[in-house]
Amino acid sequence: ITHLHSDHITRAMFNKLIREQVPIYCQRGQYKEIIRRFRPKDESHIHVFAEKRSLEIASFTISAFRVPHDAYGGCYGFNISLGAKKITIATDLSSADNGLASHFADSDVIVLESNYDPQMLANSGRPPELITRIMNDGHLSNEQSAAFLNEILALSDKKPQALILAHLSHECNRPHLAKKSAQSILKRHNLKGITLQAAEKNNSGKTIEIKDF
Repeated sequence: ITHLHSDHITRAMFNKLIREQVPIYCQRGQYKEIIRRFRPKDESHIHVFAEKRSLEIASFTISAFRVPHDAYGGCYGFNISLGAKKITIATDLSSADNGLASHFADSDVIVLESNYDPQMLANSGRPPELITRIMNDGHLSNEQSAAFLNEILALSDKKPQALILAHLSHECNRPHLAKKSAQSILKRHNLKGITLQAAEKNNSGKTIEIKDF
């Protein structure tokens, strides 16, 4: 679980996972909030793993790192590794400070939030307090995501094979705007041949194969 906002996990979804006996992995603070909020009758499939320890599932090594976002129990991104291959994912970020880019460096696949276009958000008609929350405590704009990508690439010794822009706002963003911001950074670093996708909310994207070089 990345975090416990309702656009990521709901009571109905959680209960279905419990019924289907799907293992649920979370951090300690999230576990406490899950018990308080969902009151599961069966806790045997809920597993807590420490932020600074890796988790082995099948052949994959998974480690969590905390990201700034206004969610009870904390919000986390993940490094998923198989041998020398590495995927890094973080979909909700209020900022990209405090050395966060180091977790993304040298990833073969980067899944990174690019949530909103500032002008579209400002003109969205949303309540001012919600706009302020999104900009200050909630999410990265296309420009902020691109600046973060620039920092990641500057720290990396190898180029990513794929970049997936995630958590695009349906109301306040468009895929071509998010991709345009990211493309400007890839061009700045003279990186070519990188798969660039904007993830859709209700559709699967193209399959990405991580190749050996």
